[in-house]
Amino acid sequence: MSEKGIIAIVGCPATGKSVVARALAEMIHTEHIDYSEYLLKINAARVHNDEIVIEDKKAKNVLGKLEEGIVSGVYALDYLDSKKIKNVYLLRCNPKILFYRYLVRNYDLEKIKNNLTSEYLDVCLKMALEKVGPQKVNQVDASNDEPSYIALRIYSSIKNGFKIFDKVDWLSQISRPFDLILMK
Repeated sequence: MSEKGIIAIVGCPATGKSVVARALAEMIHTEHIDYSEYLLKINAARVHNDEIVIEDKKAKNVLGKLEEGIVSGVYALDYLDSKKIKNVYLLRCNPKILFYRYLVRNYDLEKIKNNLTSEYLDVCLKMALEKVGPQKVNQVDASNDEPSYIALRIYSSIKNGFKIFDKVDWLSQISRPFDLILMK
């Protein structure tokens, strides 16, 4: 695993990106960068009304220069050089589980609706495929597994050169008005 390149861990908020990325970074002895924390630290982003506002040009300039490591974050792919990305691991999570995670995080109803709709409609998957192409994108259902196990699956995928593409079809599970009310 000495081959240079970036491993991106992406997905909707609260899918476990940072925790999985930290565990994976330990396994492969490389640096983990949570892109929003990193951009805040180097003054390429600021907090406004409890939201992180990123200075796009500065962020692309700084993150675009990265050659290797593990980068995690919802919109990390917007700022990385796609040619330097070795693999993308998109973490998915059942929207019913995400709903409770968002409540614990005190997200407002509008933010909850936006994020759940994105998860139901595969928005992050479509974005990843658009940005780096299908050959680099892996999809991991992180709904029920511990972050350490997910990191181990990803480690094995990297070490042994196979893709992970778990079946995810949240729309087929919509059965109650609850789900439809929470979609935008």
